[in-house]
Amino acid sequence: MGCLSSLRFTSRIKQIILGFVLVFTSLACIINQPLESKPVGEQTTEIVVTGMLTASPSATSQLQNEPPATDIARFSTPTPPMTLPSATQTVSQPETALRVAYITSGNISLWEGGDVSYTLTNTGQARGNVKDVKISSDGKVLAFIRQMDENHNELWAINTDGTNERQLVSKNDLASLDSTVLAVAIHSFQWQPRTHVVAYNTRPVTEGVDYLALPYGDLRTVDVDTLAQGSLLPPGEASDFYSSPGAFYFSHDGRLIAIISATQISLINADGSHHRPGLLIYDFVNTFSESIYYARPIWAADSSYLLVAIPSANTLSAANTPTQLWSIPIDGTPASLITTLSTAPFFGGPGVSFSPNLEKIAFLSYQYNSFDDLLELHIANADGSNDIAYIVGQLPTWAFTGWSLDSEWFIFEFVDGAMYLGQVGESYRQFAETRRVAYVSWLDENHFIYAIGSLGEWDLYLGDVNGASQFIGKILEETPAYDFWVAFQ
Repeated sequence: MGCLSSLRFTSRIKQIILGFVLVFTSLACIINQPLESKPVGEQTTEIVVTGMLTASPSATSQLQNEPPATDIARFSTPTPPMTLPSATQTVSQPETALRVAYITSGNISLWEGGDVSYTLTNTGQARGNVKDVKISSDGKVLAFIRQMDENHNELWAINTDGTNERQLVSKNDLASLDSTVLAVAIHSFQWQPRTHVVAYNTRPVTEGVDYLALPYGDLRTVDVDTLAQGSLLPPGEASDFYSSPGAFYFSHDGRLIAIISATQISLINADGSHHRPGLLIYDFVNTFSESIYYARPIWAADSSYLLVAIPSANTLSAANTPTQLWSIPIDGTPASLITTLSTAPFFGGPGVSFSPNLEKIAFLSYQYNSFDDLLELHIANADGSNDIAYIVGQLPTWAFTGWSLDSEWFIFEFVDGAMYLGQVGESYRQFAETRRVAYVSWLDENHFIYAIGSLGEWDLYLGDVNGASQFIGKILEETPAYDFWVAFQ
């Protein structure tokens, strides 16, 4: 009898895993990190979300596609019931300066409100299609990747007024880093807050399956104003696969960088000094794919510590596996374990999502019984207390998308793309748009950006918690790529 029960449970686990694969594979690209605010100056605070960007219009700017006939979306009757604010015909505008940059047809376009967007680049395949774009913390410059051909890319920049498009790192610069491979490519890049310096790392391009190539473990910089290049971490500083850095995150004040490998989190000063390896060491996480799991720490607003969620080394060993929440101080104090959660497989997403004020968390947990396979969306305090199953549904069901900046609202999605707006301590309501909603990013406590469409054609919108939305632009790309800049006066 015991053996029979074990066989049934094993079979059940396989069914559960298959369900998770279907859910999280389809939703992995729409699960975003919590939005982080970045102080920029004495009078403004600027918010930047990793994605794709654009710059402001120049004298030769071109109008983008006209908005579709129906550009207003509203929330449907809440389920369970909830009193809704009155929806307006147009979305309320943030009390801020707002720029949204996005890539369409291989070029960068910029939207700053109103009915039109402007094209900043107009080179397309002639000089390489734009594949990634990010905006500086003062909102004045866009850094972007040009894909020159199948193997080579370059780093470029353009002012948000459409002027001074310039090459920052050429394919020849990259080729000089390693002559033994087919090519060297930029792996990822970020702006250093409060500066016009871009940091980036690189990876080899080899014959065969390119996505198996791991980053070199280097970290380099380029000043977009002077074009001066620098090196913070040389290639091969970490000698083995497990400790070789693959991702990095700047602190809000721009003074520190968290360096992430497959098994540890380290710190380094932004000028390359005082490298502090192994502040948190953890087991290699099996993603059951060719991709490497790199932890995603969140910086405290005062840049004095980081919080991070570390999943189980084997996330498919059971329906739920333990995820540890850690606090990492920057003053040399050892990292401390906050709590351990029982979470569903994460499949490359953030797993646990911290609210911007770092006081709340959201995560998914599986509930097994003999009648139903249920997936629960949990909202809890950051230490794991006051844990509430906010919504429960049969597999496949929910994916958490992100928090508003005031940590009161959040968005989660159904497997078919239906979007729901939740509120801490309150019920939720469904966004009435019938097309698939994806790629959601919060601007502030009331506004968010999202895309509607399918592979190859998307519509980008600005929405608010009252249920209205405004068309931003059309994205003719396989997946939406955008970034935005907000300055609060």
